[in-house]
Amino acid sequence: MTWLFAYAELMGEHLLRSYDVQPALLAGYQRAFLHSSPLLWGTPEHPGPRVGLAPGGECWGLAFRVPWSSRRAMLRRLQPTEHSEEYRRVRLSIGRRDGGAERALVWISRPEVVSRSRWRDDDELSEALLAAHGTAGRGLEYVRTIFHALELWGLHDPMIDAAWARLASWRPR
Repeated sequence: MTWLFAYAELMGEHLLRSYDVQPALLAGYQRAFLHSSPLLWGTPEHPGPRVGLAPGGECWGLAFRVPWSSRRAMLRRLQPTEHSEEYRRVRLSIGRRDGGAERALVWISRPEVVSRSRWRDDDELSEALLAAHGTAGRGLEYVRTIFHALELWGLHDPMIDAAWARLASWRPR
């Protein structure tokens, strides 16, 4: 068996629900809008902000226990599809909500990506999320997917909660 840790839109991936899945805590990393999507969640003109993992804090997500026979396919499915050079796959300790601990494969953001911010503030981030519309959906839908996946499992992330609150209350000016 292999454990995989999902922390963004893949937490809502219905194909992963066929595996043993449970909430898990990754200590030492936190979600942050570090990446952009010029295809799936945006366009080259309006790239969609995407979540990555930056050092510090903690991150609740979902741990999937995948049988060896499905490991290769699931690794391909979970590997970032855009800007894959901005991530690296590592094996880190995660704590399951039931008290157990595992080592899981996790895609974290490379340090050189973490050191540069693409959006000056929350307003600029919200505008970028609202403007983004790619082949997988809108930036607003990207954040909603993460928010609802966390909510489904009784989890919260202050950054995602705040981003969703700003987007959900948005009205055209």
